[in-house]
Amino acid sequence: MITSADVEYEGSIEIPTDLMEVVGLWAGEKVLVASISTGNRLETYVQPGPPGTGNIIINGGAAHISVPWFPKGTADTRYLINEIVVGEESDVDLNGIRKSHFELYLDAMKQCGADTSKIEVFTEVLKNTGDFDSAYLASETPKEAKDFVDFTFKVIESGKNYLQSAIFTFGREDLIPGMFISIINEMHKNFPDDISIFKYYIERHIEVDGDHHSHLAIQMTANLCKDNEQYWNEAEDAVINSLKQRIELWNGVYRQLTERTTTANSTYKKLAVQL
Repeated sequence: MITSADVEYEGSIEIPTDLMEVVGLWAGEKVLVASISTGNRLETYVQPGPPGTGNIIINGGAAHISVPWFPKGTADTRYLINEIVVGEESDVDLNGIRKSHFELYLDAMKQCGADTSKIEVFTEVLKNTGDFDSAYLASETPKEAKDFVDFTFKVIESGKNYLQSAIFTFGREDLIPGMFISIINEMHKNFPDDISIFKYYIERHIEVDGDHHSHLAIQMTANLCKDNEQYWNEAEDAVINSLKQRIELWNGVYRQLTERTTTANSTYKKLAVQL
């Protein structure tokens, strides 16, 4: 039985860890939540809560469907969360077909001939087991990517919405989409049929994450931290750590590209010698 709701927390259902253990639920596992009085249903993921409380809390946009509905938090925060969810989970592709940004990214990778098998294995195992370690192992996830995901879910599991808001607002790589677009525009001139979807994907991110979302996100963080100096200090530390994690993630990408280029060049030289 749901005991409360929090619209300003990221969408999830918080269940005490002792109850999770009894029914065999995993952190991050997808669950179906149904209303026995109205028949309304929703799918969300499990967020571990403090043991022994008996509190089951519905969070984020899902909190809006509680019956009867009552306003939670500020209207600006509700608007931002709902707008982000709509944009990320049901945007449109080049043909006007509704797709999530994740699906759009996979389409872009397939168009340019990239191997998407690893991420598909990761998502399939995670969907079926709810266990990140199993998904990492099955997909041979690089350490830097694993560390980045673990950090993200550690913040989620902290239950501190002001930290999530601060990282969302200040901890993302604002420069990278702009940096990519100049490179992609040049590549698109030579290979228009290979990267048109990726070009569109980057352009959509720049458009969606523009000034409008930025202003709303700053206001949301200010509303959550208020005048609490401890909250602001924690938020600052979390943002710095988030940026460090992103730097390590991109360093890992660079190392893998360098290693593959070195291997390819070495193979090419060997073949040239043999010929």
